[in-house]
Amino acid sequence: MSHAFLAIVWAVLFAFIILLWRKGTEFVAFKVMRRKTGCFRAPLYPHTDSFGGSDLVKQRQQANKDGKLQALYKRHFYALGKTWEEIFWNERVINTMDAVNHQYIHALGFEDFGKPKQRTKINAPILGNGIFAAEGAHWKHPRSIIKPIFARAELENISMMAKHVDRFISLLPKNSETFDIQPMLKKMVSHFNFLSC
Repeated sequence: MSHAFLAIVWAVLFAFIILLWRKGTEFVAFKVMRRKTGCFRAPLYPHTDSFGGSDLVKQRQQANKDGKLQALYKRHFYALGKTWEEIFWNERVINTMDAVNHQYIHALGFEDFGKPKQRTKINAPILGNGIFAAEGAHWKHPRSIIKPIFARAELENISMMAKHVDRFISLLPKNSETFDIQPMLKKMVSHFNFLSC
């Protein structure tokens, strides 16, 4: 046997052991977190492809092109429940619309979750480097800026804010017309500041 062949065999064996180690530590970490939080594993989206969730990516691309992305998500949540799991480029991703899960993720347990690098790259041009796209120290700064908005006193006034948000949404153009949203947002925020005085 040649030295090159042995080197390849050892490299493949080493890579396999590392993969097993990673999967094992992920499994143990999941079990520990599940016991700690009392959560159950979310249902898995029934992927039809053999490569890392590309079927769902294709569905979303087509729905986005047709202007029906929100309807696609609504259909998935209706079929799978308020929280479900998918494979996104070979990484596990949890989708949730459960308010308790969002509260835990954004207020109490942010350090327990991560964002797939591929999704962060996709979201960055849309969401910027804010709380929904950033992690670690980059996440903490924007979150500290908006944290006061979610104080208990503000959440108690949510019904008072709802009519203003509804009115704001009704003023948005219904066609694909480009417009400057900043003056509208400033007006709405100043109105909220007046209400909280």
